Amino acid sequence: MASIKVTALWVGDGKSSISFVSPVLNDKKLNYDSAAFGFGFVENFEIWGVERYPFVMEEFGDGLALLDWGSTIQKNTATIDILDIPLNVDGVITYNETDEDGMQRGPYVYRISTIETF
Repeated sequence: MASIKVTALWVGDGKSSISFVSPVLNDKKLNYDSAAFGFGFVENFEIWGVERYPFVMEEFGDGLALLDWGSTIQKNTATIDILDIPLNVDGVITYNETDEDGMQRGPYVYRISTIETF
């Protein structure tokens, strides 16, 4: 089974990104029976500069993957819609976040910029 590294840029600024590494099945869909990991990369020099947020990715249901940020953002639930779809360059990933008070943030649209197989 092959593994891939996917990088997707946020269409809002073209700089912030989500990158993750995961095993893939023959149809180029993620094998979500296996753990995946990655990081969010946020660039905002006017406020704080560049920050990386590591995560572990696991199945959440309904085609969504849960991004577990660990202690960084413990009480928020962040999901991306990448399960059960073939991953291709220029494909779209939608990121949503619900905070500890139930307030929805997003959707934030990311466009896949690179897919590396290894």
